[in-house]
Amino acid sequence: MPEKRLIWCAIFATTCLLSFVSPAADPGEKINSSSLEDHPDYSWVEERFEEAYREAIAQTDPHQRAVFEKEHAKFLRERETLRNDPDAWIAYTQQEIRYFAGNYNEP
Repeated sequence: MPEKRLIWCAIFATTCLLSFVSPAADPGEKINSSSLEDHPDYSWVEERFEEAYREAIAQTDPHQRAVFEKEHAKFLRERETLRNDPDAWIAYTQQEIRYFAGNYNEP
C-alpha cells in the first residue's frame, strides 16, 4: 500500500509541476506579441503594405490579380510566424511591399 501511495504522490507532484510551469510561458508570449504593435515602425509599415497591395490589385489583369491574392494569403500566413520577432516582421513586410509595389528600391 505505501508503494501505491508513493506512486500517486509522484504522479500528483509531476502533474502539479507541469501545470504550473506550462502556463508560465504564456505570459511571455503575450508580452512579445504585444511588443509588435509597440514597435515604432509597425503602423506605417502595415499601412504602406495595405496601400501597396490595394494599388497592385487595382492595376492588374484578372490572371495577375489571382496570383497576387494567392501571394497575399501566403504572405499573411508566413508573416504571422514572425509575430514574436518585431524586427523580422517589419523587414518581411517591407520586402512584400516592394514585391507588390514592383519597386525593389523602397526602404
